[in-house]
Amino acid sequence: MQYIVTILITLLSVCALYSQQYDFGNIQFWENCELINLETINTPDEEFSPVIWNGYMFYIGAMANQKSKNSLFFDIKCEPIDRELEINKSDLVLPLNSKYNEGPICFDNIRNSIYFTSNDQRSGKLVKNENKKSSLKIYTADYFEGKFQNYSHFKFDTDSLMNICHPTISEDGSTFIFATDDKNGMGKMDLMSAVISQKGMCSQIKSLGPKINSAGNEWFPFIYDNNHLFFASDKNDGKGLDLYYALIDSERVVSNIIRLPEPINSAADDFGIFINDEHAYISSNREGGVGKDDIYQIRWIEPTNANVAYSDKTLKVSVRDPRYKSAIHNAKIDVYEFDDNTAGAFVQQLNSSSDIKVLETMAATVAKKSNFMTDEEGISLLPIPSNRQLFIVVKKDGFASDWNYMHTRQKIESMIFELKTER
Repeated sequence: MQYIVTILITLLSVCALYSQQYDFGNIQFWENCELINLETINTPDEEFSPVIWNGYMFYIGAMANQKSKNSLFFDIKCEPIDRELEINKSDLVLPLNSKYNEGPICFDNIRNSIYFTSNDQRSGKLVKNENKKSSLKIYTADYFEGKFQNYSHFKFDTDSLMNICHPTISEDGSTFIFATDDKNGMGKMDLMSAVISQKGMCSQIKSLGPKINSAGNEWFPFIYDNNHLFFASDKNDGKGLDLYYALIDSERVVSNIIRLPEPINSAADDFGIFINDEHAYISSNREGGVGKDDIYQIRWIEPTNANVAYSDKTLKVSVRDPRYKSAIHNAKIDVYEFDDNTAGAFVQQLNSSSDIKVLETMAATVAKKSNFMTDEEGISLLPIPSNRQLFIVVKKDGFASDWNYMHTRQKIESMIFELKTER
């Protein structure tokens, strides 16, 4: 067995490259990318849930030399990445792997440790639950002197959870999220959050609630930085997994949930996203791949919003149906952004016509456009650029569109749009 031997350099905090310059809640940001199949590591079998750490890409793949193809087991695998971010195929074998399932995984840069999913085991033997089946549990190991060591079950302050899997942790080590089929949950697999104590125990466990969880499956979570949560769900149609994004605050309250557009999501399963300051990847079994599940690199075609200075303010946009006094979710919000030099002619048009189609046609020729969507509560939090004028248009099929206009110097913190049904 070959161990990974490297000099452990003090881990640097992940640069907030994406979160500083871009807004993950902007649909246009995700539409402005392409996916590149990582043919270097993808095989006719399955590769998914990549994580970049310490100069290596870790990912989950089918265990080699399996006797039965009807019941696959998965291992944690890794490949080195060079300075040009090229992945070099290697034959490294990790001591984390058993003869059962391992993965997905995440790394804790605060505690220099790894958390990974595995079948419940004691002394190398499966532990059966009350249904005589093997449950999934989360394990942890320390990384010290170039080796993973001190393997143990990750400690929770409750024994009520059956299957516990798919860990992810915030950059500051304060928020831990995982998937479980808790009997008191909302669906098949729910996402739960917790905090980790100084002694390494997971406590204050709570569900992420109905904004995230559904009657289906929510799993494969990933936290970028400290406040950006990605996860996979089959809530859209109950058939395939789609990737979603949400904000999560220090109290573990989620908001601004959106389903990511194409090309991130496809008609197939899309899951297992990873983003840091240099890399972005997803997992998918979409058509045209090398194998069953493949890893794809996300490459942005051109920078989005890179030259815009954003303030620390947001605009809360609420979209409602006045007939039933209810929220309208998945309403589309188009934001046209003008500077003071380009806004003059458009403002004149505003004063002479309130026709949305006329206004949008003119705005599209001179303004920068961004797209957002409302969450389950009919709310979207829009980032506010400094010293800009915004033409905001709200649309939803079956409803008449509406618009508003503002200068970001104004002290406006929220807007409410009440959309009337089309006749």
